Amino acid sequence: MNISRLPNGIELDLEGQDTLLLSNSLNEVCNGFRIRDFERVIGVTHDQICSLLERFRKLGTDHNSKVALTDRELRALQGALRGSLNELCEEEFSTRTGCDFTIGQEILRAFVSFH
Repeated sequence: MNISRLPNGIELDLEGQDTLLLSNSLNEVCNGFRIRDFERVIGVTHDQICSLLERFRKLGTDHNSKVALTDRELRALQGALRGSLNELCEEEFSTRTGCDFTIGQEILRAFVSFH
């Protein structure tokens, strides 16, 4: 995954596995488990994160994709991934997202270092 600054936002250049992980992490916070004080923890409303999930679902995972995001959407994606990593144990994370826990941690670190 590569993250680039655009004039009015951010672009993620994703491999299929990155899209799978992020889409499934978004799905977990939308539908998988309850997050107390959702908007403060994730950074957007439940409806907004579910709209972001729909955008990621449309990308597909069998090819590389690029997606443009606002700074707020990137923070929300970071919050969703952090929430999934914190809520699920390593084995359950891998089962429910289809990706290794350590890859989730690497992507989260990339998001954090980008800000």
